[in-house]
Amino acid sequence: MHISGFALASTLNPEHIGFFGFSRGGYTGLVVAGGNPDLRKLTALCPEDSPTPNCAQLRRNEIPALAFTHDPRILRLPAARGVLASEKHPR
Repeated sequence: MHISGFALASTLNPEHIGFFGFSRGGYTGLVVAGGNPDLRKLTALCPEDSPTPNCAQLRRNEIPALAFTHDPRILRLPAARGVLASEKHPR
C-alpha cells in the first residue's frame, strides 16, 4: 500500500520512514534496510531430526533464488528478537 492510503498520510514525511519489526517482521526490516541474508547458513540451526519443512528444504539444498527488496529511505531501525532466535529456541 502506498503511504497515501493511510488516514494520517498528511502527517507523515515520506522521506523519513522508520521500521520496527518483531520476529519475522524484524527479519523483514533488516532485509528492507539493506541486508542480503545467505539462507544456506540457516542449515546450522536445523538439527538433523527437525520435522520442520524449512529445515528439510534446506537439507535438500532447495534454497529459492530470492530478489531482496531494499528501501534506501530506511536509514535506522531497532531490532528485536529476530526470527532466527525464535526458530533456534522455540517456546
